[in-house]
Amino acid sequence: TSYHSECRKVIESAARLGTGVLKGCFPKKRKSKVMYDDGSLQIIEEVVPATKAIDIRDFFPDFPNCGEDIQDGEFTFERDYITAKDLNALALTPELGYFPDAIAKVIEQGPGKKYVENMERTKSDDMYEIWYFTGWIDVEQTQLFDSEDEEDTQEECEELGDFRMFVIAMVNDTIIKGHESPTDDSFPYDVMVWQRMAGIPWGIGVSRQMRE
Repeated sequence: TSYHSECRKVIESAARLGTGVLKGCFPKKRKSKVMYDDGSLQIIEEVVPATKAIDIRDFFPDFPNCGEDIQDGEFTFERDYITAKDLNALALTPELGYFPDAIAKVIEQGPGKKYVENMERTKSDDMYEIWYFTGWIDVEQTQLFDSEDEEDTQEECEELGDFRMFVIAMVNDTIIKGHESPTDDSFPYDVMVWQRMAGIPWGIGVSRQMRE
């Protein structure tokens, strides 16, 4: 959803800051209204693929291990902010991999834990800091999320060399989401640089090119 508008944000970020980050596709719940011939109105909820531009100041790849390509790293972290209302909405969508009990615990604790200070952005104290991790995890640790029986899990462990790609969301040190990545062994992020710089995933923008 909103693919073209999000891509324009990425291009603008790349020209201004040197780097733009696009996330997608990832599952998102969408509500739509349908009006039938008899005048009745029905609200339809469905899970659709979504795309989102990510602020480069909220994106943390496995640098310097990844070099110029984030896909060569072992993990990525993304930071975002979310309200209690949106957290409660996620608790009602377990089909997306969220854990309702964990979210209820987080809402009861309240917001306040911040791990990175960013002086350029002002966020309300009522918003929660949420972190999304995508990366390789030792299979033994995936028992927290995997409901398969031990025999099947052991067979898959041998096939994947004891590691799997997982997507995890965390708020207030509490994991509120955890499942295997639907993109197999690649991260759901694309990084666009305006002008590449050797050995790093970031680039330089128009203003830096013209600074002399």
